[in-house]
Amino acid sequence: MAVMEVYADASEMGGHLAIGSLLFRKKNIKPFEKEWRAMLNKYRISHFHMTDCNATPPQGPHKDQTEEDCDACAREAIALILKFATRGAIFAVKKTDFREIIGERGIMPNPFTLCAWCTLQGISVWAQENDPTARISYVFEAGDDHQKEANTMLTGIAENPIRAALFRYRNHAFVPKLLSYPTQAADILAWHGAKHLHRRSQGNYRLRGDFDAIISNLHVTDGNLDREWLQELVGIARERGGKYGNELAGLAFRATDSNIPRVARQFMDTLERQGDGGAALREFLAASGIEVPE
Repeated sequence: MAVMEVYADASEMGGHLAIGSLLFRKKNIKPFEKEWRAMLNKYRISHFHMTDCNATPPQGPHKDQTEEDCDACAREAIALILKFATRGAIFAVKKTDFREIIGERGIMPNPFTLCAWCTLQGISVWAQENDPTARISYVFEAGDDHQKEANTMLTGIAENPIRAALFRYRNHAFVPKLLSYPTQAADILAWHGAKHLHRRSQGNYRLRGDFDAIISNLHVTDGNLDREWLQELVGIARERGGKYGNELAGLAFRATDSNIPRVARQFMDTLERQGDGGAALREFLAASGIEVPE
């Protein structure tokens, strides 16, 4: 069984949120960390942070660097990503689109959790096509405002054998950026994802040179979760679950061993309100390993 590790971070810009992630084969983690640590020491920084590195003048851990040093540091960081990472993924969404189409009671409770879920989807598709025996550990940067909701979604996957197998899930954790060099690297993809989506919203579709270098040399799944995609997602939920399918699917993804009695009651209340028994949804949930009482 192949063991792989995914490191993910989030970035926001101009009302757009993106999660960037990097997939590493386990054998490449220590060599990557050794060279990343050497890069930090070379530039005398505690950690790499793309937003602060790109600021004018540089901020945060980069505040004592010149803009030229920051540019050189970012180029070295990208070179290390291309040298050691196996795969990249970026999923981004406009936060107002999420609120208007999905909402906090919908299939996912917030943009961060939605992008985290898509990250697992995208990586698992790659694993199925390239290494079906892979089992994947997921590490997210700690501290996001919506970490609790994302953790609930991930715990629901961990506790459900069907969903765990579907996502090639092994385990997950939330780790401070200072303690995780690969997560610092994933921050670069997240920043570029949010930056590019913001630029596109202003009519600029040209890729920045550094982003183009990543896209051209690393296999990157790039998912722009635009309005059409969000509407299609809600449409599928309603097709399978009826009028309140968006809300019911949201309950399904919030279900864990510890909260299942409460979630089951909410299911029944919603199904009763819907008035059709939700037969299609029950079938869908059963296939996902979630049982709803008759």
